[in-house]
Amino acid sequence: MSSKHKSGEQALRRRMLLQKRQELRNTLDPLLVKLDKLHEAGRMMLEEYRKHIEEYQTNIKELENILFQIEQLRVEIKNIEQLLEKSSIQQLERLKMNAKSIEAQVNKINYSLH
Repeated sequence: MSSKHKSGEQALRRRMLLQKRQELRNTLDPLLVKLDKLHEAGRMMLEEYRKHIEEYQTNIKELENILFQIEQLRVEIKNIEQLLEKSSIQQLERLKMNAKSIEAQVNKINYSLH
């Protein structure tokens, strides 16, 4: 082959490679723009999800606090019920004693009347 023919082929090959490189660059640039947009959208979504997670964690803490307060109220109610029960039993026993005392007085009066 002649050197002229070789240099012509090399020039053609070089032009074809440059054209291919430009085609690849033309394809790559829009893909990079899309990738940047997707990355930004992903970052924004992640930020939004973090906010939601923080809200959920705050709500969970509030619910745990409410449950704790409810449990404390249940214990308090149970204690009050026990106190009322004891108080009622004591009042009933006092009433029985008073009734027996009154009955004894009635019997005494009744006996003295006969």
